[in-house]
Amino acid sequence: MKKWISRVVVAAIILVAAGLYMDYNNITPFAGGRISGLRDGHMRTIQPSDDYLRPLFADAQVLQFNYHGTGIRMNMAYYQRDELILHTHVVDMVGWNGEQLHSGNIAWAATWQSHPLNNLYAYIMTVHGGGVRLFDFEDHGINFEAQAQHSGFPNGPIERGQHYVLRVWRTEGRHDFSDDPFDPAVLARSEHTAILYVVFD
Repeated sequence: MKKWISRVVVAAIILVAAGLYMDYNNITPFAGGRISGLRDGHMRTIQPSDDYLRPLFADAQVLQFNYHGTGIRMNMAYYQRDELILHTHVVDMVGWNGEQLHSGNIAWAATWQSHPLNNLYAYIMTVHGGGVRLFDFEDHGINFEAQAQHSGFPNGPIERGQHYVLRVWRTEGRHDFSDDPFDPAVLARSEHTAILYVVFD
């Protein structure tokens, strides 16, 4: 009898612990409209897996998030050496009721490799809606051949107001992946730099 009771107690503890773990990590059926398997206040980078669309784009990236705040903005900054020439909005998603849960995807895709920058497709989609944009580099005065490129891979906790780098395009210059692309000393190494980044408000 005691063995039976102890087994029931152990099983109950395991079930409660598993339920709490699944709820904490938003694992289905506890997701409740959130990205499953991703904790609140966190994000993760995934690579697009659609083999049918991949040949259309030279580069693409998807960022998933569960975030409680007022909105999300994707911006572009363009520098000549360390001088900021352009800072512009690409696409955003703003909540209508102040702070609220934003769960969804941020994605961008580019149609070039090392050729002069052409078009950037970007969107932010959440449970509340979203925005889509075709961003033309040349229309914004950004026209150079990107000889050095690298992507940021944001993962982990989300810090409000932080600039999370999605992609950097540069001309010549020696760079390290650990460099802060917004650092004036780093920017001064290249004649042209374009930085795509996202901010959670």
